[in-house]
Amino acid sequence: MENRIAEDRETPGLVKVAPNSTAAGTTEKDASGDVEKNDELTAEKNSERAAKFRKYAPFALSWTVLYTFCLYDNPAGITLPVFMAGTLFLLYLVAKKENGAAENGIRRFQLSAAEKWFYGGSLMLLSLSGCTTASVPLQVLDSLAAILLIFSLLIAGYAGPAAAGKDLIWHIKSLLSAALVPLTHLPEPLTDFLDFAREEKNGSGGNRAKGRRVAASVITGFAIALPLLAFVLLMLSSADLVFARFLEKAFESIRITEQIDDIVAIAAMAVFGFWCSYCLLRTFPSGHLFSERNTEKAGQDPVIGITVTGLLTLVYLVFSVIQIAYLMLHMKLPAGYTYAEYAHEGFYQLLIVCVLNLAIVSVSSRIFNKNTILNVILLIMCACTGIMIVSSGMRMLLYIRVYYLTFLRIFVLWFLVVLGIWLGAVAVRILRPEFHVYRLCVVSVTVLYILFALAHPDYWIARYNMSAAEYSAETGIVYQDPHYLTIMLSDDAVPAIARDPDLLAERRKRQRLEGNGTAYGYEQSRQSFRKFNFSTWIADRYYSRNIP
Repeated sequence: MENRIAEDRETPGLVKVAPNSTAAGTTEKDASGDVEKNDELTAEKNSERAAKFRKYAPFALSWTVLYTFCLYDNPAGITLPVFMAGTLFLLYLVAKKENGAAENGIRRFQLSAAEKWFYGGSLMLLSLSGCTTASVPLQVLDSLAAILLIFSLLIAGYAGPAAAGKDLIWHIKSLLSAALVPLTHLPEPLTDFLDFAREEKNGSGGNRAKGRRVAASVITGFAIALPLLAFVLLMLSSADLVFARFLEKAFESIRITEQIDDIVAIAAMAVFGFWCSYCLLRTFPSGHLFSERNTEKAGQDPVIGITVTGLLTLVYLVFSVIQIAYLMLHMKLPAGYTYAEYAHEGFYQLLIVCVLNLAIVSVSSRIFNKNTILNVILLIMCACTGIMIVSSGMRMLLYIRVYYLTFLRIFVLWFLVVLGIWLGAVAVRILRPEFHVYRLCVVSVTVLYILFALAHPDYWIARYNMSAAEYSAETGIVYQDPHYLTIMLSDDAVPAIARDPDLLAERRKRQRLEGNGTAYGYEQSRQSFRKFNFSTWIADRYYSRNIP
């Protein structure tokens, strides 16, 4: 007995079990079962990631090539419509593949015919605006508008008909999620690729043709050989002058050192494009962006809303009376005030309050129980906000009358019109809860912005500012801000500036100096067909026609 106990003590890791107990066998079986189950789950996840890469990588790679070729160092070239048409075609192929793989015949990506025409047509018009303008602010706004529209298209497609019943806040949350949620998928292009490569190497992938393994081996061989080859050529060329000259003649047309910056930038742009497109493709089909909960009222006591909005509305009523009396009816201002100072002083504060009121009305109509008093107060707040919008517009017009037009001032007037439409839509939603505010907002903003962009604001700014010029027999025509006309405005303004050949010549002279002696206009747009821009082409024709 003592010997057996001694043997037990000396045996490391021994667990003593009663003779009739089955715990030892059960523990070993459970442990091995858990390990096998975990291994199966891991293998299943790895296989799923590899399948995702196999599914989405071709689309991401295709879009990356399109994106890099069309947009590298080319924010406003003629390839913009090509890029947008290619993007829409790839989205169509992705949607077709998603619907083909859907279970039970349920389409995972659904757009009505009207939505397809609206989004497709709007995006193509935005791309046309980009290659017909030389205005940098307009190009930036075109890019932002295109991104928002593409996100709206993806949300509408993947959410399906259910999106029509959601309110404005749900759509805004979805747009924010569309920008932020893909960040959580940043590691997936790499992890999915590693699992895909592992399956291909082990012969367990979807297509295990021998040619793939051969191609992978060839690529690996090139990756190993190229650094060695470069080192050997460097050593041999430094060892023998004749060999070095032979290499120079063989590669004299390739200027790697001069193009290294472009090579690095193109590579970085390609990696960025693939990463972004792949993360978006992994995000939207997963459905993580969309909450199944409708964003109707949360059942809060309306007395809270009545108290908050009632106090604010009382202040807004007093403020609105002052706006009508002093600004709209032109009553006498306090001593020391000019209308230009009065207009400029409070404009941006009013703009912020208008946006805040729009948010308050939208949130209040959503979270509080339906109540007649609350609805009346919200409608009065909408009316007061409408007066503030009109007041802001009148202030800006008074300021423009004194200090003329700029891009920012004309864009602010456009934004006030958009804000007024949104306010009207929210007011209708208070009376008719089934009204689709978001649909009206998207359509109105898109249509108004496309009209704004295609109108080329710089042209109208130049026409208005030139029409306000003064003339004297001694000095001739005197412009209020010639620097803005000749330097700040883009080539979109040249057809208007060409009405004064002297001003056009001054603009050409100043822009050549700003460009370190290189001519702007058509020469810049003809660096390659890829960078051709209609606005710079038209400007160059005016230069050549009017300047000797």
